[in-house]
Amino acid sequence: DGAAPDGGAPDGSARSRARAALGLAADATVVGAVGRLTYQKAPGDFLAALQALDRPDVTGVWVGDGELAGEVAAQARETPGVRVVLAGQRGNVLELLPAFDVFALPSRYEGLPTAVVEAMACGIPVVATAVNAVGDVVVPGETGLLVPPGRPGRMADAIRFLLDSPDAAARMATAARDRLGQRFGEEALREALTAAYSSGGDAATSGRG
Repeated sequence: DGAAPDGGAPDGSARSRARAALGLAADATVVGAVGRLTYQKAPGDFLAALQALDRPDVTGVWVGDGELAGEVAAQARETPGVRVVLAGQRGNVLELLPAFDVFALPSRYEGLPTAVVEAMACGIPVVATAVNAVGDVVVPGETGLLVPPGRPGRMADAIRFLLDSPDAAARMATAARDRLGQRFGEEALREALTAAYSSGGDAATSGRG
């Protein structure tokens, strides 16, 4: 799978495979999100954050489908300076996560932030909105960065920091994975994620997170 065995970033081969599967260059800079394209997940804020980031070298990727797919695709086409891949529903999300340099969760509200846990397990640094239970997983400045919901400019600032500060990003990603391992146990975490995806449930089809 795509999880980093040493708790650090995904290995180069996993990253290359994931980017190839998404049609991305191996040396791309990628900010990604996983979840259904619904009001709750705020995909419009993801696009707005990419625009505010103002980094032509960055490609945004959203893995997941939903009722706002057409609207989001149109918004992506009409947003200047933003390059985004709407990957649609995928059954191999854990294999695609290593493509991301930064994982972004722009949700307006959340239950269990499954997608955040998955990204952390794969060694991806996380920026997320400070809603509901997300703060139980993302400890600001320690295991990731939190921003207010509905503030894509703040999300852009946090993404920019992680992209421009790879040492800090790697430190947070490692701390996040270590914390998950301590909380759940490395083997239990791996088995839970594998089971979630092999079950063909919501997680397997990019519906959770």
